[in-house]
Amino acid sequence: MQTFENDFKNCAVITWPTSEKEYLKEPIFQFRIKKDATVVVGDVVEISSKKYKNATTKVLYKIEEILETKSSTAFPKMMIYKVKFSKMEQVITE
Repeated sequence: MQTFENDFKNCAVITWPTSEKEYLKEPIFQFRIKKDATVVVGDVVEISSKKYKNATTKVLYKIEEILETKSSTAFPKMMIYKVKFSKMEQVITE
């Protein structure tokens, strides 16, 4: 299992559910990633990270199914993945 960070350089989330209602209706998101990256079911995309006092909370999307892959026309060195996911939250105490 790999974790890809949403850093807009190597990996960038394009579309995602913006509410719990949308997530429950269709847990699908799209992201762009470098062509040389291997993406498989079980991999995780870190959507956001928020630090508060001595803890960091990360929102993670675990890939459950790869629905579609295609080359990005705007970014020739990248692929676009459309996937079903499950949402996870991880709290790291420092």
